[in-house]
Parts: sequence; C-alpha cells; structure tokens
Amino acid sequence: MKQIVRCLSSCLVVAAFTSVPAAASDQSFPSQPIRLVVPYAPGGSADILARVLGESMQSRLGETVIVENRPGGGTIIGARSVAAAPADGHTLLVGTVSSHAMTPAVNTTADYDPVRDFSAVGRIASMPFAMLTRSGFAAEDLSQLIAMAREEPGRFTYGSAGVGTSNHMAGELLNAQADIDLTHIPYRGSAPAMNALLAGEVDVMFDLVATATPHIESGKVKALGTTGGERSSFLPDLPTLASQELPEYEVTAWFGLFGPAGMPEPVVAELNAVLNDILNDADTQQRFQKLGITPETASPEQFAEFVAAEAGKWGQTVKTANIVMNR
Repeated sequence: MKQIVRCLSSCLVVAAFTSVPAAASDQSFPSQPIRLVVPYAPGGSADILARVLGESMQSRLGETVIVENRPGGGTIIGARSVAAAPADGHTLLVGTVSSHAMTPAVNTTADYDPVRDFSAVGRIASMPFAMLTRSGFAAEDLSQLIAMAREEPGRFTYGSAGVGTSNHMAGELLNAQADIDLTHIPYRGSAPAMNALLAGEVDVMFDLVATATPHIESGKVKALGTTGGERSSFLPDLPTLASQELPEYEVTAWFGLFGPAGMPEPVVAELNAVLNDILNDADTQQRFQKLGITPETASPEQFAEFVAAEAGKWGQTVKTANIVMNR
C-alpha cells in the first residue's frame, strides 16, 4: 500500500512539472501589445504604411499595436533593435530595400545580416522611381542618354539623397548595366537633390513616381522611364527602363514585414495571413493607391527568397561601384 501511495505521489509530481511547458506552449498569440518599429522619422512612406497596417492589425488580432519610430544610422538603429528583440512575434519591423539590401551592403558598421538576423513575414508594397533629366537636357530617351554618356564618360551627373540611398543605388545600377559613368552628386535628402535638378545643377535624378509626377506634369523636368518591372499607374504612358535598353534593370522602393530570427512558424504564418488579408482589402488598396504604392502579397518563403536576392543584387552593385561608407 505504501508503495502504491509513493507511486501515485511521484506520478502527480511528474504530471505537475510536465504540465507547465504544455500550458505555456498553448498560450495564444498575441498575448501582449505588438511593437511595430519603423526605422525612419514620422511622416515618410514607411511611417504612413506602418500606421495603416497597425490600425488594421489591431482590429484583426484583438491586441494593441504600437507604431514606434526609431530613426538613425540610415535604418540601422531601428533594424538592430528588432533583430535583438525576443523572437515571439510581439516586436516587428517595417523594413525596406534600404534596411534589408542597401544599407548593410554600403555601411560597414551596420552589424546585422538582413537575411540571417530576421524572420521574413511578408511583403507589403513597392513603389518605382522615375528617371528624370533637367529641362533642356539633350537626351529624349534612355538610348540617347546612354550613347551620350558613353561618348563622354564622367561628364554627366546625377543627384541623390545621399550616399547609399535608393536613388544613389539606382544610378549605380544604371552605370553597371549600361556600362556608362554618370558622376554621382550626393545631397542631404531628396528635396535638395530635386531642387538641384530643377536648377540645372545636375543632369539626372531618380525620384519616386509619386513625388516626381507633379514636376513632370509641370514640364520642369523630363522623364525617360520608370524603374519597376511594369509601367506605373501614376505614369502609364512612360515606358520602363527595362523595356527600352536594359532588360535586367529593376529598382523599387519596397516595404516588408520582419521579426527577429527564430520566430515560431505558427506565429509567422498567422502574421502573414493577417498581413495578406489587410493588403487584399479594398480600403487598404485605395489608401495605398493615393500614395503611389502598389500592395504586394507573398508567403514567408517567397518573401525570404526575394530579400536574399535583393541583398545579393545590391551587395554586388556596391562592390562593383566600390562604395564604402562608415557612419
């Protein structure tokens, strides 16, 4: 009898201890507020997208979603903070082509791997650039510009928002694929670069279609093409650069949702399903369209492959152009 009692006691103790992890593993997600980190200051495209997503995620997940702006270091500060967070799905990042392809390639102090250190949750959207020239520039299309640039290497210039920015990298990719040498002139932001183009201080600039369109329509600049895989709904009459001379040329300002590496697959799957549901919503699509942004859905696996390809593409572009920057 004593042996039976001892056995029952032991079994109860074992059951008590083994039930703890089972209960913990059964906890539903989310179990606390979600932080949606934006590695930029308030007011930009990524911030606006994050607030649209945060509002919709909150209603679908039944938990508070807090948008947290963590600018600095060309997206490095925000990206690092998410990479170092617990991998439980409660800290997420609205990442971009800059944070997950360009900045880590250009900046030797970034100290994070855009593929290894993150869980790719899903794509959000993208926006192409327009290739612009100053008023009075002789080239009327991409072919003419390439011919002029090959005839006089280094003579013609293009402006950007700074070293390592998307419109800088767009110019370097053009140089590499067209085998030309446009001279890069960096400015402190896109607005000063556009002012330089309008004043005729530089010959060329790549600007997002949403902000480029008013200048094109006013006749203050000329547009030679857009940089996406398809024509832009903002500028439907303008051909892509890929359809003219450079079939492999494609540059977009893309946005995606990331978490720290090692997030549980069920949590990633749930967040991906919620994200895609939001992006397929007619109201969301209408709000994005006003910003010149195209919603894009993808599975976590598809998005992870895309990010790895983009990181490789821009890493090679930086290497070819021999760009090194320490912040």
